[in-house]
Amino acid sequence: MEKMKNLTLLELSSKLCMLFLLVTAQRCQTLHLIEMDDLHFRENSLEIKTNHVLKQTRPGYHLHDIVLDRYHNNNLCIIETLNEYLQRTQGLRTDKKLLVSTQKPHQGVSQATVSRWVKILMLKAGIKKQFGVHSTRAASTSAARAKGVPIASIIKTAGWSNARTFEKFYHRTLPKEDQPLSFQSAILSKDH
Repeated sequence: MEKMKNLTLLELSSKLCMLFLLVTAQRCQTLHLIEMDDLHFRENSLEIKTNHVLKQTRPGYHLHDIVLDRYHNNNLCIIETLNEYLQRTQGLRTDKKLLVSTQKPHQGVSQATVSRWVKILMLKAGIKKQFGVHSTRAASTSAARAKGVPIASIIKTAGWSNARTFEKFYHRTLPKEDQPLSFQSAILSKDH
């Protein structure tokens, strides 16, 4: 937890965005639309209401609410990261958006800003420029599949209506694991 306190607001914002994209397999659009009222903290989890029109929204189909569990490693726990972010931005927040600009007047950020924050972190991590922010979706869903997460869980988490979308556009071949995990645990565990 001490490591998080030492991060600048920009670094913390980037970390929060990257964790969200990886453990939810969502797009930047989903994250940028989240408002404070959409967050519902439970004892060991966080539920995020997805009340907003998203790219995959169509008549009769909408993304399920996102449920994130507390993770045993606080430095990788999205709930701990979000709590730190909320504490740091509490006095800065000027509107109902979850993500606020790191510079005055600290208004809600655009989808492009979320993408830029993630790209900054990707470059710092040494990820080649050829990979874009949307690559997080393929990376997390492929890693989850390789670790034995059932395809139905991957489809539900990513908000796809069927497995063809995953197989055609996102599935990358990775070494397969024997033991099935939850989607979030599969992404955050060290054994990639």
